[in-house]
Amino acid sequence: MNPEEDNLVELRYWVPENEGGTATAEFSNKVIDKAGLSISASSLLCQMGILNFTVPRGKYEVELYNSFFKMSSKTSVSIPFLGD
Repeated sequence: MNPEEDNLVELRYWVPENEGGTATAEFSNKVIDKAGLSISASSLLCQMGILNFTVPRGKYEVELYNSFFKMSSKTSVSIPFLGD
C-alpha cells in the first residue's frame, strides 16, 4: 500500500434504528462533530476531476454537496437528492 496513491472511495455503515428512528441521524451528527466538520446545503464535500459518463453522454466534472451534486461541462446541471 502506498499512501500517496491509495484513496478512500467509499465508506458505508449500517446503523440499526432505535425506537425513535433517530439512530442514523445521531450517528451522522456524532461523526460530523468528532471530525470538526461544518456541513450546510452549499458546503462542497467532494470534487472529482473530469469523468466519462454514458448517460448523459460526455465528460463532466462532478462536485458533491450535502443535498445535491453538480455536473459541469459546457453547461452545469445540479441534481438534488435526499440525505438522511
